[in-house]
Amino acid sequence: MFGNITVRSKLIMLLMAMGLLLLIIGGLGLFGMNSAVTNLRTIYRDRTVPVERLNRFRAMNLWNRILITASVATRNDSFTAKQMALVAENLKTNERLWKDVHDTNLTEEEKRLIARLDDSYGTFLAEGIQPAVESLQNREYEEANQILANRIRPLYGPASTVMDLPWWPPKSESWQKKVGVLPRRS
Repeated sequence: MFGNITVRSKLIMLLMAMGLLLLIIGGLGLFGMNSAVTNLRTIYRDRTVPVERLNRFRAMNLWNRILITASVATRNDSFTAKQMALVAENLKTNERLWKDVHDTNLTEEEKRLIARLDDSYGTFLAEGIQPAVESLQNREYEEANQILANRIRPLYGPASTVMDLPWWPPKSESWQKKVGVLPRRS
């Protein structure tokens, strides 16, 4: 059957077969790239965005602590009023950031860690920030100083730590071994 086919016909069939093969391989490549883009987008939304939000959350907590410390140190009523307005604004921002973190797709381990962080942050607010703000608004600077020293400082660490969360970049070799991150080779 193929013995009577001319060289020209054989070359045309070969080129058509190669073109078809090229289209199939190209289609598979596009499918693979689309799948990779989708997976990267998912990783970005589920891991990178929450890390950024948690980092801002932690920065807002630190800023609130600094604002309260500055108000206690200056003991100036107009300055304190401005600082307490900033603290209130930061608390609203933190509520929104915290809600956004809860709305992401979290694993069971991450949900457990977020719940622990949620508890410590609630304690930090109820026993530290809010009483200090009330004392400063009532111009009770000495009481605010006591709250700052005895409640806010000890509660700040557990309330702002996000280093235990699995998506946080590894900081030590023991953490890398615990999580199973391979060491970098140079």
